This record gives sequence, structure tokens and C-alpha cells, in this order.
Amino acid sequence: MTALRSRVGWLLWPLGIAAVVGHLGLGVLAVVEVARLDWLMSEPYELTAVTVVAGSAVAAIVGALRVAWPAARGTRALRRLLRSAGQPVPASVAAVTGELGIAERVDVVATGEAFAVTHGLLRPRILLSTGLVEALDAAELTAVLVHERHHLARRDPLRLLAAGLLAGYGWYLPLLRWWVQRLALRRELAADRAATARAGVAAVAGALLKLADLPAPAAVAAVNPMGNLPDRIAQLEGQPPVRRPLRGWLLAGATLANLAGLSAAAICCTGLGVAMAGGMT
Repeated sequence: MTALRSRVGWLLWPLGIAAVVGHLGLGVLAVVEVARLDWLMSEPYELTAVTVVAGSAVAAIVGALRVAWPAARGTRALRRLLRSAGQPVPASVAAVTGELGIAERVDVVATGEAFAVTHGLLRPRILLSTGLVEALDAAELTAVLVHERHHLARRDPLRLLAAGLLAGYGWYLPLLRWWVQRLALRRELAADRAATARAGVAAVAGALLKLADLPAPAAVAAVNPMGNLPDRIAQLEGQPPVRRPLRGWLLAGATLANLAGLSAAAICCTGLGVAMAGGMT
């Protein structure tokens, strides 16, 4: 089931990109129609349709920027932290990373705040703090590094940013935001399963609880929030994931209603574009 979900997810990405490009193209067309069709102001239905298409395109760009800007700020903050507080990898960390095959992909910063985060898009890396190394025992440190290795191997930062940008672009389609939240949770649970298989349940649970009780820099909290901690603990206890089918159906209904309205406006806008290409002004 997991493999099928993964294949379907990858197939949906090209469709999402095509939808974004098509929507942006319609937004540009709508602006051109307002500028060139003199009679448009006297036709309420056509004017409403063109306004909806143009307005949704502008709102979608703003929504995507609201996701991209904090992500860019977080990345810059992590780079500044690494430049100002970077230090050689401690021997205890080097021993584990060498065994896991990620010795060349791990950086350490000297700070009392405890955190571990996988960052970077094309060539992700793992960033640890000395506060984390001091707070965890050997088994818990192994669990954290295996967890982050899972994120690194699957380029989860890139996946989650792309999904977040898509959801931000389509913020008026509430099902997208729910899907991104579920995707982030699935990636965390998968990494926890990998860590449990290597280090054991006790080590993963201990690391989770210690990290939840210790402060982390704002940049790390933005990249790697702990809001899914109850679900992760429930998985360690062998409990099935919490399902909220009613919420999913409500979000799907709202999304379909918004899509229907936008589709009707897009069809009208496309028809006006065809007529304009034929010489109508």
C-alpha cells in the first residue's frame, strides 16, 4: 500500500506542475482581456469570471511566496549559524556517522540548544548541535542520526518544500494543506520506523522526549516543527494512526466547490481569449 501511494504521489507531481503553469497562463490571459476588451465592463458574468481568474492567480503567487520566504530565511539562518559556530565533528558522532555511511554529510555547531535537522535541497546535509550530543546517550544519538539519514536519503527537505509551495499556491483549495500535513507526518513516521529498526523503541522514544523538552533555534523549529509528536509517540506504542475521515470529506467538499467555481471562470476566460484571438475587441 505504501509503495502504491508513493507511485501515485510521484505521478501527481507533473499534473500539479501543469495545473500551476496553466493557471498562471490563464491569469495573464485574464489581464490581457481586461486591457483589450472594451465591452467587458458592461458584462457582469464575463467580468466576474475574468476577475476571479486574475485574482486567483495573484492570490496564488502571494500564497506561494508566503511559503518560500520563511523557508529562505530559515536556510540563511542555518548557514549563518554554521559559519559562526561550526566546529569539528566530535569523536562520538564521527564513530556513528562512519558506521552509517554519512560521515561526509554531517556538520556540528557549538550551541547549548539541542537539535538535529536535515537541510538543503539538491545536496541535503545533517546539522547537529553540541547540545544535542551532550543531551543524548549513545543509543539515542544513533537513533537520531538514523532518523535524519532517512530524510537525507529521500531528499525530504526538497519534497516537503515543493509540496508546501504547491499548497501555498493553491491555498484556496483546503485539501492541499491537509495533504501536505499528512505528507510531513508520513515522512516523520517513516524515519522513526527506520530509527526504531536500527536503535530500538526505547532509544527513539528517549530522543523524542528529550528533544521535545529542550529549546531549539527559531530557524530549526521552522524547518522541523515538533507538532506531530503525539502521532510519533503513538506509533512507538504500537497504536494505529488517528484517522479523521469526516474532516477529510469536508475539506474535499470545500476543495471541489472552489475548483468548480474556478473551472467555470476559467472556461469563460478561455472562450473570451479564443474570441479575442479571432478579432473580437
